[in-house]
Amino acid sequence: MPTSRSKSGKVKIHLEKGALPGYTLKLKRLERHKILDKLVKDLGWGNVVKKLNVLYIYNKVKNPINAGKFRRDMFYVQKQFSPKHKKTKSKRSSKRKSKSKPKTTSKRKSKSKPKTKSKRNSKSKRKSRKTKRKSRKTKSKSKSKPKSKSKRKSRKTKRKSRKTKRKSRKTKRKSRKTKRKSRKTKRKSRKTKRKSRKSKRKTKRKSV
Repeated sequence: MPTSRSKSGKVKIHLEKGALPGYTLKLKRLERHKILDKLVKDLGWGNVVKKLNVLYIYNKVKNPINAGKFRRDMFYVQKQFSPKHKKTKSKRSSKRKSKSKPKTTSKRKSKSKPKTKSKRNSKSKRKSRKTKRKSRKTKSKSKSKPKSKSKRKSRKTKRKSRKTKRKSRKTKRKSRKTKRKSRKTKRKSRKTKRKSRKSKRKTKRKSV
């Protein structure tokens, strides 16, 4: 993978066609992983990671979806074949195995006996909850009746007030319409008067 430095100082990475033979984004994820496993055996995991990184950099701005696929495949190769990831995996698995055994024995021994007490306590708690719910329901029923009447009255008054407001708006609109009509009739009468005056002046001039 040769590189060349341009006049501006930026590094340009050149990647030849067919650098990863058989690898295309048209394939599914599992098929791509199989091809990458074969390429790692032939080329080495470091070279494959470098080429995938170059493809990610090229497509980062123009095709971000394809760039994300290249990046995921690069991380897959790193996790599977790089020695650093293998060491961390082995350490984590050893820690989990060492911590998993003593927890199971202690929990079973400690929680095997007091099960009967917990059941009794849970039953008593359920009964107390039921009694509380019943008491709340009775209280709500006793208080609901007088409130419901007052609410109904208030709703009725609100509805009446809304109706009166609507009626007043309608009457206002009607009065505006009548005023507009009267203005139009006045304008028409003025126009007719002007026309009659003009016609009279013309007749006088002709007679003279």
